[in-house]
Amino acid sequence: MKTALDCIPCFVRQGLEAVRLATEDSAIHHQILRDVLTLGCTLDLSQPPPAVGAQIHRRIRELVKQDDPYRTAKAKFNGMALELLPELREKLRTADYPFEMAVRLAIAGNIIDLGVKSGLSEQDVLHAIDCVLDSPFSGNVDQFRSAIADAESILYLTDNAGEIVLDRLLIEYLPKDRTTVAVRGKPIINDATRHDARAAGIDQLVEVIDNGSDIPGTILSQCSGEFIRRFRAADLIIAKGQGNYETLCDENYPIFFLFKVKCPVIAARTGFDVGTQLMQGPPSGARPLQDDVKIAPSGLRLPADLRRAIEFHGHLCPGLVIGYCATKAGMQRLRAGRSGDEEIIAIVENDTCAVDAIQFLTGCTFGKGNLFFRDYGKMVFTLASRNSGRAVRLCLRHVEPPGIDQIPEHERRSHSVQYMLSIPPERLFDITEPRIDLPEKARIHSSVQCDACGEQAMETRLARVNGRNLCLACASRHA
Repeated sequence: MKTALDCIPCFVRQGLEAVRLATEDSAIHHQILRDVLTLGCTLDLSQPPPAVGAQIHRRIRELVKQDDPYRTAKAKFNGMALELLPELREKLRTADYPFEMAVRLAIAGNIIDLGVKSGLSEQDVLHAIDCVLDSPFSGNVDQFRSAIADAESILYLTDNAGEIVLDRLLIEYLPKDRTTVAVRGKPIINDATRHDARAAGIDQLVEVIDNGSDIPGTILSQCSGEFIRRFRAADLIIAKGQGNYETLCDENYPIFFLFKVKCPVIAARTGFDVGTQLMQGPPSGARPLQDDVKIAPSGLRLPADLRRAIEFHGHLCPGLVIGYCATKAGMQRLRAGRSGDEEIIAIVENDTCAVDAIQFLTGCTFGKGNLFFRDYGKMVFTLASRNSGRAVRLCLRHVEPPGIDQIPEHERRSHSVQYMLSIPPERLFDITEPRIDLPEKARIHSSVQCDACGEQAMETRLARVNGRNLCLACASRHA
């Protein structure tokens, strides 16, 4: 989601509260205030709020010369939550609906957010937990439970220290061998890192990874390549906290967001009052595909994001897999996530099934003006990032699976698919990073009425014929 104007006062408040927590030096307090106000003058409102917050907190760490100004506060809330665990487990044991209680306790823990309230007290947290069943809640728990049961790989995105201890109560209900927990790659506010995951004992339950980023949310283009791979391959993503919602709510992945609505901006976007405990499931178009047999012959197992691309395209075929492999390799090299606007551009030199995979995975479309078709009849795809200026060009090699002639005709397509998915992209494509002139961003042009047919046509697509403005269709008939 984009940053709203109403977010700007929060940035000022958050900057001042954070720097006062980090140091008593009033000169640094004044410097941070000036820096935040200057940032507000040049703010890119197309970025999600956590991207802006990260800039502020990096500056604070630079000025106070501390890599983790919230270290003491994080340890305090981790310790408090750990002391509560036995009592909360007893609540779960006696609850009428233990799984729902675990969900709601995990969301209640989202109150431990020092970016929203730096003066949060232990009493505030205890009150939120005591009132967990009385607080307004919205979410389909049965849908969530079914998604967990069906998923072969689950990625759980944590939010804050302290809160991660309460997450443990929910994680204990997840299949341990199919669940991975992800934390922040570097300290930012009181967000949980690997250190906090160990303190909460999460690493004793499931695999723990980090996302390689210091942003208080999950901006895929800023995450590590390994995290992006795990994220895209997951059948189910559980994203805790408002920061993860702000950075991922426009992504087309099977995400369940679990968080407390903390501000009017999010209340307006979600349609729920401030204070609501919210579990928001994925839209129908982003649901994971579980029935591989219907889309993959011979029991072929496919990555989750490829299965979603198949649903978008309509069937599985080698052409779609070529586009899938090209996109995965190109985006990995660009360290980029799906394009919400025109951050990524795609130039395709064919109009085959491969292009559907590129559209689906990159977010590049004709409608947004960041998909460009060059009718050269070549299996060549170029992906480029407007943010970095880098481009990756992938040209399909002539590659055939060994022994393909010995395989029955009706099995060759699925065998080719399996082979392409199993080999490194460098064997499938010639991959280069050329310097290219990025196309201009899409522009909106006025429409002008054609003097022949009377229909509206884009002004840049008119021809002047015998003193009349003609659309290209009429111009060709009058030529």
